[in-house]
Amino acid sequence: MKGLEDEEWQDLAEKLADPFVSPLEKPMILAELARRRDQVSDTVSDVLGGRRSQEALLGSRGRKQLRAARAVARQVTEDIVPEARRQAEELLEEVRGNGIEKIAADIQSRLLVAIDDATAEGMLKAPGVVSVDDIVTELRNVFSETPEGLETPSYSVVSSSDEYEVREYSSMLLASKDMSTGKQEDGNAFNELASFLFGKNDRKEAM
Repeated sequence: MKGLEDEEWQDLAEKLADPFVSPLEKPMILAELARRRDQVSDTVSDVLGGRRSQEALLGSRGRKQLRAARAVARQVTEDIVPEARRQAEELLEEVRGNGIEKIAADIQSRLLVAIDDATAEGMLKAPGVVSVDDIVTELRNVFSETPEGLETPSYSVVSSSDEYEVREYSSMLLASKDMSTGKQEDGNAFNELASFLFGKNDRKEAM
């Protein structure tokens, strides 16, 4: 297990700001950061001077969250937005052809049917009591590479560095779907996954 002296100062700074880290540990973290004040100062100076990117100020968790945020941004700009635009253009053409009143009635009818079906199949459930801790956990999970409470396969670390780990996983079952056949449009893979998670599965259960 790493000691404080083996961790990057950026990771120590993240721990210092983390409300879930024990208050008993924070004085030791602060003392270690003070001991490395020259290293901190050099990094900040490099960033301000343009010699290093702002990512140099982030710890490992911050870098993972930044990569996750960029991945979400790519998903939105490359898949979700183009698909939404295509659907909006199709709806506009339909409105021009059939009239807004007919379209509004059709949308209302489809929505009611969808809600009835989802309720009958158990896809819509009344939310339970939500605590402050639940809300904080969900906020932390938004950009977390491995959300808290996520079931993951067991593994052992063969070797590691600051940037990666080589892991040996125990046997597991994986589900996949071939998306290489048929007509493919922007967002198809994302929509398939979302449908599966929201109840389009053998158990008719949202995950």
